Amino acid sequence: MQKNFFKFSNKTTIVLALTFLLAGLGIRLYDLTDAPFDFNPTRQFRGALNARYLYYQMLSDATEIELDKVDFFRSQQEDLEPLIIEGLMAVTYKIVGAEKIWIARIYSSIFWIIGGWFLFQLARKSGSDGGALFALGFYLFLPFSVQASRSFQPDPLMTMWIILTAYAAYTWAEEKTWTRAIFLGVAGGMAILTKGNAAFYIGMMMLTLVIHEFGLKKSFKDKKTWAIGALMIAPILIHYVFVLGDKFGDYVDRATVRNFGEIFNPRFYILWMDRVEDFLNIALIFIAIIGVFIAKDRLKALLIGLWIGYGIMGLVFHYHITTHDYYHILLPFLVGLSLVPVADAIFEKISKENTFWQISLMIILVLAMAFGIFRARSTLKAEDFQAEVALWEQLGAELPDDGRTSSIVPHFGYQLMYYGWQKTDILLPQGFYSFNPDSFSYLLVLNTRVFDEDPAFKQSIVDNYPVLVDGGYYYIFDLREQIH
Repeated sequence: MQKNFFKFSNKTTIVLALTFLLAGLGIRLYDLTDAPFDFNPTRQFRGALNARYLYYQMLSDATEIELDKVDFFRSQQEDLEPLIIEGLMAVTYKIVGAEKIWIARIYSSIFWIIGGWFLFQLARKSGSDGGALFALGFYLFLPFSVQASRSFQPDPLMTMWIILTAYAAYTWAEEKTWTRAIFLGVAGGMAILTKGNAAFYIGMMMLTLVIHEFGLKKSFKDKKTWAIGALMIAPILIHYVFVLGDKFGDYVDRATVRNFGEIFNPRFYILWMDRVEDFLNIALIFIAIIGVFIAKDRLKALLIGLWIGYGIMGLVFHYHITTHDYYHILLPFLVGLSLVPVADAIFEKISKENTFWQISLMIILVLAMAFGIFRARSTLKAEDFQAEVALWEQLGAELPDDGRTSSIVPHFGYQLMYYGWQKTDILLPQGFYSFNPDSFSYLLVLNTRVFDEDPAFKQSIVDNYPVLVDGGYYYIFDLREQIH
């Protein structure tokens, strides 16, 4: 009888999965203490400033100046989500006795690894052990996955909760007990509370799964379904109504309603696919969708809901989906799980071939995984942001404290606030025409490209105000008196 190299014992499967998970954690902790400029620094430093604010509220020896500054830094943030990861970091700072921003990488990486375990278990339930290991390897070692999953933002934690919710939904569909229903509701509620984007994935996943299990009419009569929905919605509803209030409506108007007509422009979808192509070959998306077509019924219902959720989320957040790569952070999970039926079909076919072809395929898969690890490590190793840190610390030291400062700097000035400990009003290009120098003592220009793009504004500053500090590629203008 032909030996099947893709059929493992339960013990071997678990050992391989744990090996994958440990390797996945290891690569994420590589270059651990480097500053978080590697992936969406604007979002990461926003989290860091919020964690600093919470941390300083716990300190009994914080000075009035420090408290005033962290209050200002906090006032510059617009957060719709509760500060879960930031609160965890603040408590950790308190325990270790200092701000160690890199600890966030450990937490985010652990969240991603936990999600990987439940992805593996879900894939095993709906496919073969070989397919489950394939999905786990894809989820862990895609280079984009490595970078995104160790970032200081709520998205890795949200991803963990979404995967746990998908697993809980699948097991609840298998055996619809109250215990499983409550667990599902709590997991989904935590996912949505961590970040509201999860509502698109979980809402559509539950809709398609419940219709598959009960049919449309019967689903309205099932008490457990209503209980699950209530548990999922209640936490975020309380947060939006009683904590955010009008801020939520303002954000929805800016982020989703305005320019909504863009979704009717074919260019929008090209930009969407171009953004995905930056970190994932678009052909894999289409192969994954084929995997949905050939998946077993229950998994198919779950996957259809998740993919529809991704699509609706992209249409609603039409600007972010084309510009912010972390809005695609669920794709390693979604594509990986969708590829399980495809992998199973390939493994089933190859198992009937002779040993040479089976071993050859196994070698190819191992090399693909090794390439992902090597690619991710090379990217992390090539990046050293100590010079960036030194720049922001230097700017913080050179900026005077005796007046109000306006700044033309990248990333909303979060790095200047974090490393330079400087209160500054960010001046964006759309504000150049209304800028009143009399309201400020100093103007910091680091983003010279933006400064140069408005010659009239630049000339009005250069011709009328002296340069206090000329750093070669940054300038501090003294606005307190004009050049005569």
